[in-house]
Amino acid sequence: MRGFLLQRKSFLYEQARNILETYDLATASARNARPEPTGILTVAAPSSLGRHLLIPIAAEFMRLHPQVSLDFRLSERQVNILEEGAELALRIGELSDSSLRMRTLGRVSRFAVASPKYIQSHTLPAEPSELNEHLCLGYSRFSSRTDWVFESEFGRHAVDVECVFRADDADTLQAAVLAGMGIAILPGWLVQPFLQQGTMQRILPDYMVPSLPLNVIYPDPGLLSLRARSFLDFLVEKKDSFIGTGKTELI
Repeated sequence: MRGFLLQRKSFLYEQARNILETYDLATASARNARPEPTGILTVAAPSSLGRHLLIPIAAEFMRLHPQVSLDFRLSERQVNILEEGAELALRIGELSDSSLRMRTLGRVSRFAVASPKYIQSHTLPAEPSELNEHLCLGYSRFSSRTDWVFESEFGRHAVDVECVFRADDADTLQAAVLAGMGIAILPGWLVQPFLQQGTMQRILPDYMVPSLPLNVIYPDPGLLSLRARSFLDFLVEKKDSFIGTGKTELI
């Protein structure tokens, strides 16, 4: 029954979008003008990424396309974009097989970090296996015990750590690190300013935390509205400044 309802919802979603798209094109043709994106675009994204990286992009996009309103659905859970009514979704990490299409924007760099306050009262780990002797902070999407993976010239190192504090939001973990509560693995955009200020320090600098892909997912391109295609193209166009390095990784 659930499958039937989702199928029905997808069909109605497609039909409504086609009607609106046809109307936009017909109106533009009547004015002998290039069609402009209009309406409400719903975008799902991870909370921290949305707050810190998507807002500047959204502001510029809306200046260029004043007839588009943006509705950001920020959450750490991976939403079903049809159920949420989203046309686009940004996701960090490897994606399982899906009927949805995907566009990769870059990769998210991650770092193991702690604050000077924590470091003052603890001996820094010399290798990943010593993390078991430390207070570790992790995501509550996982169990209290989880693998932290590092890479070095000697290969891959997986450590089964037990987290003494967990949260479902990266910004909350950042606050916990700054409060001296322990060691966490955080995305680069939550780390770099504090490394420069000296209020965070990298742990295990000789070991690299593997980066994760940042993808935009969406239904079949034929189902995308003009506003969704425009925003997707804008993300791709701006991905270097959006990502921050001009290359392939978020820092």
